[in-house]
Amino acid sequence: MESNPGGSERSLTIFAKGVLFAKKGLSCLSELIFPSRCLFCGKLLEDHSCSDQDSGADEKIPSGICKDCWYRILPVNLSCPKCGGTRHEIIPSERSCPSCKRWFPSFKRIVAFGEYRSKIEPFILAMKKDTTGRWAEQWVKLLLFLREKEIRALDSDLILPVPMFITRKIARGVNSPEEIARSLARKLHIPCSVSTLVRIKATLQQSLIMPNKRQKNVANAFLIKRRSPISLWNRPAEVCGKKIMLVDDILTTGSTCEAITSLLLAAGAQRVDVVVIARGQGTSLQIRKTDPSQPLEPLSDEDFAPF
Repeated sequence: MESNPGGSERSLTIFAKGVLFAKKGLSCLSELIFPSRCLFCGKLLEDHSCSDQDSGADEKIPSGICKDCWYRILPVNLSCPKCGGTRHEIIPSERSCPSCKRWFPSFKRIVAFGEYRSKIEPFILAMKKDTTGRWAEQWVKLLLFLREKEIRALDSDLILPVPMFITRKIARGVNSPEEIARSLARKLHIPCSVSTLVRIKATLQQSLIMPNKRQKNVANAFLIKRRSPISLWNRPAEVCGKKIMLVDDILTTGSTCEAITSLLLAAGAQRVDVVVIARGQGTSLQIRKTDPSQPLEPLSDEDFAPF
């Protein structure tokens, strides 16, 4: 008896369409029973996923956030394609960025959702304390909504989060860079390891230290944990020859990422790129220490000092 390949393909197509229809129906039912709310303000979200009609809106809004909150946290300025720093004019390359002419980090580039300013600060801090992973998941949605093209262009082989010292992680209950890294790995289909990098020193929190002291604070604070046989030239196979995406929640002076990048490159990594949610503006933190009420806003070109 001859088989009918065409009939089998049609059956599979009908089955796949049935599964998609069922999923859409369950999603609509769930939305009716448990309506989605904006994670940032708690307002009920308008959902158009159950309708085949076009909402007519020209503007695109990421899921999980209302229109008002989205435009409140949306980056207001341009950013350098290399250092991720806020600029007020178009920068075609790092060669024309005044900031990039003043520092030469070991990592290749920084991709950030936007600048660390007063309007997003409470939501970044909420992510740092959230043990459910909801805030990290939402921030990754917003990050990819704006920067997915740049992040995919990094062509990373492995995602590594900035580690937290074990006692601090136990006390806080979560390490937000780990949650961000896991979410990025799921959405980008890139391997992720949360145990390759280990923080072996109980360093002071970088946010409590003046920028010019931070590099010394994280010196020799990290270690690569070897789980597989040693590769060529006694380098750990986990990172040797790989293009690594180093993930953190906030980058200001870059001292922590610089310390880890130097360690990874010495261990044979091909290159390291940094992906963060928020990009601080260097001396803006020093200004804030003298006046805690002052909001974190982008600095002028003269004050811009990322490293």
